[in-house]
Amino acid sequence: MVMIKTKDKKRISRTNIVRPRIEDLGVICGIEHSGWNSKEEGMVANQDALKNRIKLGTIDLLEHDGIPSGIISYQNPSWINSETIAQIMGRYGHSGFLPWNEIVQEYNLPRNWYEATNGGFIKGSGVNTHDPTSDCTFLIGVTIIPDKRGFHLVDYLVENALNVSRDGGKKFAIGYARIPCLSKEYENPTIDEVEAYLREKKQGTELPRDLGARFHVRNGGKVVSVIPEVMEDTQSRNYGFLVVYDLR
Repeated sequence: MVMIKTKDKKRISRTNIVRPRIEDLGVICGIEHSGWNSKEEGMVANQDALKNRIKLGTIDLLEHDGIPSGIISYQNPSWINSETIAQIMGRYGHSGFLPWNEIVQEYNLPRNWYEATNGGFIKGSGVNTHDPTSDCTFLIGVTIIPDKRGFHLVDYLVENALNVSRDGGKKFAIGYARIPCLSKEYENPTIDEVEAYLREKKQGTELPRDLGARFHVRNGGKVVSVIPEVMEDTQSRNYGFLVVYDLR
């Protein structure tokens, strides 16, 4: 069992993160299916993919008040290392958002979430996107059951994954993050429009107006590049962004 590192002592006493076992597969599948609405069915990981993640030790289960309430999946990517990420971040620091197609070609990055995670299975069909010796972490996805939203459990799961990665000597954590509020603003946005949207600030703050981007920036991440066709995600209009956390 790994306890969450947080300053909120009241909530830490109510929240545990554990590494699930195969016999927990039914619970894991139940959380995954309940966490997505009917419009997001394409986002749901199937049983075999979740079983693989349990076997590989790339998924954590969060219990809140003794109730299984959320899961987070992450891997140590076989397709990138800290040197490459440092090079990308050096360019980002000079020019802001980086053109996705250019950095995909130059640094041989997976073009979308499916390539990055072997379709969510991580290992199978002769492909393995996870390398335990990698010095980076890739955040695959987070799911919280509806009854437990509003307790900041996503923050706990991501914070714990970052802490475990840092304690394990990982230098960076990255993710292909969603933009689920984008559909409230645009029907068919261009990349330029998505970049402009992500640059907008929440009133009275220096944080992004977009909820997803604000979550990552608030927790120390940087929004580096807009990713078109990152996954089949109606709410995000199939867009996402590359987020990078420096754990050094």
